[in-house]
Amino acid sequence: MEALPNDLEERILLNLPPTELGTYSRVSMRCRNVIQSKEFIKEYIGRSTTEPRLLLVETTMKPEVLFHSMYQQANPLLSGKEKVRIPHSPGPQLHIDHPVRGLVCLSYETKVVITNPGAKEIVCLPENEAGKQGETKCFLGYDEDTDVYKVLCVPVPVLSTREEAREYQVLTVGSGGESWRGIECKHHHSLVTNGICKGGVVCFVALSECRQIVRVMSFDVNSEIFTVTELPKGAEIHESFSFVNYNGTMALVDELL
Repeated sequence: MEALPNDLEERILLNLPPTELGTYSRVSMRCRNVIQSKEFIKEYIGRSTTEPRLLLVETTMKPEVLFHSMYQQANPLLSGKEKVRIPHSPGPQLHIDHPVRGLVCLSYETKVVITNPGAKEIVCLPENEAGKQGETKCFLGYDEDTDVYKVLCVPVPVLSTREEAREYQVLTVGSGGESWRGIECKHHHSLVTNGICKGGVVCFVALSECRQIVRVMSFDVNSEIFTVTELPKGAEIHESFSFVNYNGTMALVDELL
């Protein structure tokens, strides 16, 4: 690689799977500089979205979470290599967020981890003290305009009580000296579904303060402002519902059906 022209080297790297990129990044400083450049990352992710993969997650075996990334079309023989194991304590409070640009956020009590299953990379974020007060869920969001990732920590209320959401926490990933900070949400609600990020906005479904109105809560990753969209009267949402990305559009599905 060292003797190749820069443009040819970049074209070769763009066609490598994530695991091999990690290998070249470790053994060659020149390759590492190319791979870590914003221009390369943007083009590589853009190409990756045209070759979708299945992400299988296993949480029941051993005290760990197993991710297995599988190619759906090309390079089927590489599927067996796309694995990453994360030591964790499986349980009802283990939350695994939807993938965002190849990254997955896991949270359990005070611990929060971001992993790239394809590149077999794991980053442990600072512990979130809000997890000591009760169950929480963490959602990963990305704002393309500012090229910034943030993790939103949302308290999960006890459904048998009228408990309202506690303070929200947010952390900017890769900011240096990362720390959780509290943010305000003026709309009282109780979290019901998972979250999903699209277009720089993290969305999840919640119930109103009186638990009679179903709301879609939208968190703008850049401004860190919440907005509310109320669903039609009579709409029923249960914990079995989940947000999914259906052909580029956010949709709610009942996982029990």
